[in-house]
Formats: sequence, C-alpha cells, structure tokens
Amino acid sequence: MLGGLVLAGLLAGCGAVGAADGTAPDTGSSSSAAATEARDKTGDKNGDKTDEKSGGEAGGDAASGEGGEAVELETPLEVLASDLPSSKPVAADAPEVEQIAAVFEAQETFVPSDRPTPENPQAPGPQEPTELDPAAVAAAEESASGAALQEVVASLTEFEHQGWEQRGVPVVVGRPVLAPLPAEGGDAARVTVCLDSSQVTVVDRDGEVVRGPQKDRRALHNYDLFREPGQSWQVVQHGFPNDPTC
Repeated sequence: MLGGLVLAGLLAGCGAVGAADGTAPDTGSSSSAAATEARDKTGDKNGDKTDEKSGGEAGGDAASGEGGEAVELETPLEVLASDLPSSKPVAADAPEVEQIAAVFEAQETFVPSDRPTPENPQAPGPQEPTELDPAAVAAAEESASGAALQEVVASLTEFEHQGWEQRGVPVVVGRPVLAPLPAEGGDAARVTVCLDSSQVTVVDRDGEVVRGPQKDRRALHNYDLFREPGQSWQVVQHGFPNDPTC
C-alpha cells in the first residue's frame, strides 16, 4: 500500500507513480504515504464521470454539503486553474490555501490506536474491520467534505489499520493559482498548487521509519473548494492535472 505521500493529502490525500501513464503522481499529502490506492480509486471514479463536451466541461458530483445536499462542480479535475477564466496567483496564506493545509494537518495529527498491527494485513480472506476514532473523522470534517473527505478518511483508516503515523506535511512551492468555478448555492474555486513532500516521513507504532525523506517529490495538485453563504471554505475534490510536473 505504500506508494506516495499525501493529502490527504487528504488533501490529504491525498502515489509515487508518474503521470505519463495516467496514474496519480506522488501527492505528498492531503493526506499520506499509504493512501495511494484510495486516492487512485477516487481519481478513477472522477475520471469515469468525465465526458468530453464542447468547452471542455464535464459533469460530476463534487461534494455533499450540509444536510447531504450535492454540490455540482462541472469542470474536469484535470484542468489547471491557470487554464480557467479569471484565474490569478494567490499567496500561500490565502484562506483557500490555508484550508487545503488544514486537510494536511488532519492527517499529520492523527495517531493510531494501541491495538496490535495485523501480522499480514495483505493476507487474503475476511479482514477484521478497522475502527477509526470518531474524533479523527470530526477533525477531517472541519476542512473537507464529499469526495475529499472520503479520501482523507480512507487514508486515516489505512494508517489506523497499519499502525502508521505521519511526520511533517507537504510544503507549498511557488505561488498557487486560483480560479472561480460555477456552482449553485455558494462560491466555488479551484486551486492548483505545487506541493513538495520530500521531508514527509511515515513511522509505525514502534517509531520505526516506514518511509523516509526522498528527493524530487514535487507534484501539481488540483483542489476544488466550496463555501455556502456565511460559511468557511471546504475542500470538496482533489485531483491531478494531466501533466503534474512543477
């Protein structure tokens, strides 16, 4: 299951495989080193929902707002914010970027329980369900919802199952780019950001390093955010551009 570092991240999920063959790059986050498979599955679902149309738009569920209401964001996740109308560079401490960073922090602050790690978690056959601390889910819900929240929860569940803990978070490189997205019932935006996860490590319950620092772990990420009137931003989707190089 070790592939790349989050999202998260969730964000943060948010693998270390290249984008040339269409698979997800090293995420550095959103989330985690072990959530690659979960993020890939999320990306596959988003890709399945993307139908080419004139103007480059496609339909797809982006999130579930309060009360379970669906938030529809129709811009394909592969599109860079810089390629959308009204895009602009934003500072690393812009509210939208800070909300993305909050998804990373939900992953970093997670600590697995003291239950023993399975001897062979990859063994075939039925596996004992992994129980995730509700407080960890609640922490993730403060910054993410919808597909992005599912990605973070999948990553935290994997960390709980394996007994892993993340040390450090991805670092923003350069200036993120933000572009408004059309949405009903609130404001939506896409942020394209370069994340460096070179110094993010993962350790097990005994403090042994599962994955250490690595060089050249930079990748572009697309994060979609939504906010209802009077509410704060929430990360609702996470994906990768066709060329994640940054």
